[in-house]
Order: sequence, then C-alpha cells, then structure tokens
Amino acid sequence: MGFAIIMSSVTLNFYPKYLVEWSGVVFSNPILGSMFILNFLAVAGIPPLAGFYAKFAVLTTLVSAGFSYTAFILVLLSCLSCFYYIRLIKIMSFMPVKYKSQ
Repeated sequence: MGFAIIMSSVTLNFYPKYLVEWSGVVFSNPILGSMFILNFLAVAGIPPLAGFYAKFAVLTTLVSAGFSYTAFILVLLSCLSCFYYIRLIKIMSFMPVKYKSQ
C-alpha cells in the first residue's frame, strides 16, 4: 500500500525523492497524508489496526512454543521500529514545508 501511495503522489509538480520533501504533506494533501499515517500506524502495530493482530499472533505462537527469548527480542525490535515509524509521521504531519523538488 505504501508504494501505491507514493506513486499516486507523483504529479506534474511533485516528484518526492527525499524524506524532507514529505514534510507538511498532511496540510497540502490531507487524504494522501492520512493514508500514509494510517499505513505507518498499521505497520508499526498500533492496537486497533491489522498489524497489531499479526504481531500479536506471532508473539503468542512463539511464547506458547517455548521461544520466550525470541519473543522478547521481537518485542524490543518492534518498539525500535515503532519509534522510526512515529518519527516519519512526525515529519509528515508536524514539520513545516522546508524543501520542494523542482
């Protein structure tokens, strides 16, 4: 879904190449920005979205099979990746527009 959102944003005037170019996309195109945010939250595993249920199923399977250390490492890495996804959301929704490609 992420690639479809990126490809739908390519128009005659906007060819995003760097992450900084996505700053303020929520203000310029609210539908595109909200779809991006929803996609990032789903991949990060926030509870009401589908990514959470997939991660929860994997974790419960690991714990029930006796792989508690692997499940613990998975939780730590999931928290780390969630930090980076929330950072992308912050850049896209709360930072002012700094750079636009020509």
